[in-house]
Amino acid sequence: MKNKIKPFHGLRYNLRKFKSAEQFACWPYDIIDPKKQDEFHRNGEYNIIRVTLGREKPSDNPKNNKYTRAYENLYSWFRKGVLIKDEKPAFYAYQQKYKVPFSDTVRVINGFIGLIKLQDYDKKRILPHEDVLSKPLEDRFNLYKTTEIQDSGIYGLYEDKKNVVDKLFNSYMEKNKPDINYDENHTINHRFWVVKDADLIRNVESTMNSKVIYIADGHHRYHTMLNLKKYYREKYGIPEHMDHPVDYIMMFFVNSSHQGLTILPTHRILYNLKELKLKALLEHIKDYFHLKVFTFNTPREEEKERKRWLYLLNSAPDNTHSFGIYIENLKRYFLLTLKKKEAYFKMFNVQRPNIWKSLDVSIIHTLLINYILHITNKDVSNQIYIDYTKDYHEAIQKVKDEKYNVAIICNSTRINQILRIAKIGEKMPQKSTYFYPKILTGLVMYDMRGLEKVRNP
Repeated sequence: MKNKIKPFHGLRYNLRKFKSAEQFACWPYDIIDPKKQDEFHRNGEYNIIRVTLGREKPSDNPKNNKYTRAYENLYSWFRKGVLIKDEKPAFYAYQQKYKVPFSDTVRVINGFIGLIKLQDYDKKRILPHEDVLSKPLEDRFNLYKTTEIQDSGIYGLYEDKKNVVDKLFNSYMEKNKPDINYDENHTINHRFWVVKDADLIRNVESTMNSKVIYIADGHHRYHTMLNLKKYYREKYGIPEHMDHPVDYIMMFFVNSSHQGLTILPTHRILYNLKELKLKALLEHIKDYFHLKVFTFNTPREEEKERKRWLYLLNSAPDNTHSFGIYIENLKRYFLLTLKKKEAYFKMFNVQRPNIWKSLDVSIIHTLLINYILHITNKDVSNQIYIDYTKDYHEAIQKVKDEKYNVAIICNSTRINQILRIAKIGEKMPQKSTYFYPKILTGLVMYDMRGLEKVRNP
């Protein structure tokens, strides 16, 4: 069975009513903290934050809550002409020029936004690479069910070494002025084109429908849409053979060979660990890892040793499986390197292939988190004892502030590892990848039922 990728009538902000995309766009909901949430609310009364991550109120009830207010906002904005729907179906070309965090490297990533028909993973046409956390699923389900609008697209990779699709869109972008050109705080430049060229659309469809798609980012939203599709078909008795708008999800498609792709490491920070667990960690890590210790006594010494520690971690060969640890109340950094990979494989007789066991994040979870610290996979799924950040400075500082006990600093997962894991039907531990930069929410939305139809808020 092939994939079905197609253009759509995008629901977009009426650009004539706004000076800048800053007034209506925001980050994806799952990376917005309360401080940033307030900032996006201040950016404008029509900002998409009021849909994707509305404020909760003490008076909320089943008939009046952040989800119903999200729908009321969308419906009101459409009636006012703040939101408009493209009359012709389109793909949406999207380019981001950005500086890679914690470096001086500048990259440009290109892709396009369209719809793809939902398929169960066992069809092997759309493949995940990560497990999902349980907490976000209910939230996104309630939002999509209430608004019947997908406010943001997920991130998908496809293999195209000949760059057929990239060349089609690159040619279009070179000849046409972007509909949106937004410089976000001098860190990321976002450029966005509405592409209605019939020949281009036809060529993209014919090329893309034969591709396997790998979910890079947005596993929770994909899972949510599978659940929503099932909910709608059961509630309204929609036959399986009938194509329905709820059968599709909005996706940002990127060539896996694109030089602009960046994956940041997602560091682990552990909390509420009793002294006994910390003692066990210190006692047992030397049994399984070669240790290099970076000791310091003064702030100047710490800065020097931290730089050495991070340099050796970042420059470690891919096959050595190295990562860093910082433990509360200890004036030292640890660099851990797995002693014997084969012994580790035999030690953990889990039903996983060696390629999965060879992932740095798998070693961290099975050996450090599960085996030594006795934190279960269920605890991890529910985010008990564990939190995540892409910023190693933040990870270390939170341990210094005694809010957390241990920081585990990782190297990035590689693109080829993601594709190989997905192809064999395996899934990485949660939060194994952090694709950067994220897609802005609010550039285009997918209206699954039709805001132009009269519906009761």
